[in-house]
Amino acid sequence: MSVFQVIAVLLTLTAFFSYSNYRFIRLPTTIGVMLIALIASLSLIALQLFDGDGRGAASRGPTDSQRVSKNPPTSPAHTVVVVLYHPARRSSSFG
Repeated sequence: MSVFQVIAVLLTLTAFFSYSNYRFIRLPTTIGVMLIALIASLSLIALQLFDGDGRGAASRGPTDSQRVSKNPPTSPAHTVVVVLYHPARRSSSFG
């Protein structure tokens, strides 16, 4: 995914979370969007940990394709972290 697509997805999710908060939860905007995002994040983590067979993904070893791959696939979250925390973007001088 390009940076533009990542930003578009994040803005769309934020708009959806904000509408859901306004329509159903009615908390202050910042708190409501943060709460919904937290619930969504924890849900995705739970879905990733339990693949539907009742065992955690950590209990199984890597598959053959994961062992052989020298270039692991990049997820949208990885792209966001690389863009935000790239060493070239940091300034070493504070003064």
